[in-house]
Amino acid sequence: EELSMNSLGLDDSGDVDSGTRAALVAKRKNDAIQAGTAQLSFRSIRDAVEEAKDGDRILILRGIHNTGGTTIFVNKRILIRSEGTLEETTIDHRGNSPIFRLTRSAVLQNINIDMTGFRESVFVYGGPEVSPVIEHCKFTCSGDGAISVAGRANPVVRRCEIASCKKVGLKLFEQARGEYVDLRITSCQQQAVKLMERSSGKFYNCSFTKNEEEGVVVMDAAEAVLRDCVVAKNSGPGADVSGKGKIAAENCQIEGNVGGLWLWDSAKAVVSESTIEGGTSHVILADGDSLPRVVSCTVEGMIQATEEAWEGICMETNTLIEPLKSVELPPESGPFHFEPVWYERKQ
Repeated sequence: EELSMNSLGLDDSGDVDSGTRAALVAKRKNDAIQAGTAQLSFRSIRDAVEEAKDGDRILILRGIHNTGGTTIFVNKRILIRSEGTLEETTIDHRGNSPIFRLTRSAVLQNINIDMTGFRESVFVYGGPEVSPVIEHCKFTCSGDGAISVAGRANPVVRRCEIASCKKVGLKLFEQARGEYVDLRITSCQQQAVKLMERSSGKFYNCSFTKNEEEGVVVMDAAEAVLRDCVVAKNSGPGADVSGKGKIAAENCQIEGNVGGLWLWDSAKAVVSESTIEGGTSHVILADGDSLPRVVSCTVEGMIQATEEAWEGICMETNTLIEPLKSVELPPESGPFHFEPVWYERKQ
């Protein structure tokens, strides 16, 4: 950004010749840069991030910004945000690597990301000290998912929208953590959220709707906590928990899906003060050694459960509503088609 003469302590009188004036401007500008008080312009977001220092702010101007297919490595405590409304500034990334790799506690704000490629838009990785904030952003990805969190990273994702992704909207694996607040995930071709391995996530006031497979999948030894969330109109079960996975839901609405709460293997679920409805399939399916505990809930639809699992469902505080018509397990097609690819689908 060009610095004015007055900001450099010079006046506009004719007492200083042009050569001296240019030299003084260059010196004062260099002094401002060294002192960290100048605003600089860069041709790309990547260049700005590479030159930035901890505590710097990067403002993305209105328009469409093409990354040239290169990944932006964010390993500094910086703020990256766009000006104007969310629709006025777009990062258009075409490549087979994430747009952002976050390995420090940086902040992304007010950014619209349009991703074309076979990787997620944002990849967060690192130890528990890596706690970036992703706020008021929008993600679309035509070849993969939107956000992947790995390692032991612990991000905060707030007031974001994920739509029309080729695969999973949000994926957590390894020992990833995080809090996800006011997150909207819709129209993804696989699950809205998938937690794998030993990951865990807390979801507050989130909405997972109209996805082509399950709303929430918890597998392996992963754990999920949902509070004040809506899981609706997905083409698979609202929540599918397998392995040693655990899910806790409070004041949630799980309705209009192809199945409500489905538990397999040694999975566990605690659901309270929620509404669960099965759509065209079973509202609760508890197989194997799974153990649901449903308290103060309205449960509408057919239940299929083991004798031990029934004890956790037939609580006096629950309202059980029989289905208006008989339901059955869905056919082995679409989201229920078996594909023996580990970690691509629940087996």
